[in-house]
Amino acid sequence: MYRTVLENITIVIGVLALITTPTKGQNSAAMGERDTGPKHLLITYHCPAASRSAFHDYMINQGVPAFQDWKRTGVVGDYYILFSWFVDSDTWDMLSILSFNQYAAVDKWRQVEHTAPGGLRREGVALCSRAITYAMDLLWQSRSQHSTSTPGATVFLIIPYVYYPASSLEQYATYVSGYVIPQFDAWIRDNILVSYRIFVNRFQTGREWQAVLCWNTVMSKLSVNARKKWTRLKRNCNPIPIGRH
Repeated sequence: MYRTVLENITIVIGVLALITTPTKGQNSAAMGERDTGPKHLLITYHCPAASRSAFHDYMINQGVPAFQDWKRTGVVGDYYILFSWFVDSDTWDMLSILSFNQYAAVDKWRQVEHTAPGGLRREGVALCSRAITYAMDLLWQSRSQHSTSTPGATVFLIIPYVYYPASSLEQYATYVSGYVIPQFDAWIRDNILVSYRIFVNRFQTGREWQAVLCWNTVMSKLSVNARKKWTRLKRNCNPIPIGRH
């Protein structure tokens, strides 16, 4: 069984590059990612409503330039920094997605954490109530050959998932590959999605979710995604009955 934890619509406030090179869709999970240590970190940042605006300003003026420097010096391979549309105490205010070219490079980020927890300097830490780091494996991804990401015109929809039992990764991978990926690839062909990535939590014990889906879509088409989500899934795919939304 699996369920959505809480969807969050976000805007990009910092990114290495809105990559336009298309990537081929993959029906099978990239399980080879799990042969080494996790090469992706997702960090959620939570702040009181009273400091949300100040935190956003801090990231624009100091936080994002710091991530740019870490990319330039080879600390991170690439990164996205996403800020939620609305204040919501039930979910995070900001999410950073950090990718490393190899697992050994993660050690450079550990050194950053000594003076900048979660990539935040003292001023940024003071504005947050908590931050949580998830070590992730990127098991599925694809990008459109036609649509591209444009700052201000595209948004990210972030959907964490829990699947039961947590040890059933192979069943979950079979479900996603056979039921979910064909639909997402169809949306890319229809130019509804710019890209998608699905991460799975490497260390799941005690975590509030096991997987997270990242959609990148054009803002004007976000409602189209919602309308088509289940009608196209049911029409075009053969579901594997191990769970439900």
